[in-house]
Amino acid sequence: MSVPHWKMVLAKLPKTDSKVRDRLGGEPNQWGEDEPWPLCGHCEEPLHFIVQLRGEGCGGKAKLGKATCLQLFACHNEGDCEFYELGSKGNYAALRSKPLKAQLAKRPGGNKSSVANDPLRFAYGITFKAGADDPEAIEDYDNEARQQKAHKNGFIDKLYGVPVAGNEPEEDLECTKCKEPMSFLGQLLSADDWFIYYLHACNKGHQVSFHAQRA
Repeated sequence: MSVPHWKMVLAKLPKTDSKVRDRLGGEPNQWGEDEPWPLCGHCEEPLHFIVQLRGEGCGGKAKLGKATCLQLFACHNEGDCEFYELGSKGNYAALRSKPLKAQLAKRPGGNKSSVANDPLRFAYGITFKAGADDPEAIEDYDNEARQQKAHKNGFIDKLYGVPVAGNEPEEDLECTKCKEPMSFLGQLLSADDWFIYYLHACNKGHQVSFHAQRA
């Protein structure tokens, strides 16, 4: 049985583009909350912006409950702040409750990263194309051609579908507020040369969790 997904189609944006949209890299839209730029809980330096995904109520594809958008930040500063670990203080998934502003938020100290050839130094707009994953074919190692085709189809930047080329966390992810199981929200390949980024979300929109695995 196929599992629907939304493939992310990336297009490079000019640095001055401040339209409220789904974004990867560069700078996020300014949030409406009176909240400073998030800091790493380990090195205490400003985190780096990763991705901005609008909720369904604001023209996006992500199911975020009443939240207007998700903005994900992670530590790409010098040193290993373990941003890739589930529950790490080196990453921060912010669910915004107020509308975003048509202006860009600036990271204190600029957008410089310690990651070699960090793709996030560029800004990309995200649009979506409907597709689907075939979990049975992805695991069909007796039919190499079928398995490779299904793997290629699912090994993309996407919302929903099923995780490809990565493992689900060993423990069941549970929302800390409602105690309900969290579901796979999406994966990002284009955010890092070394890691695949995975997002899981509370089905009631209370919170989003993040972890990454080496590709």
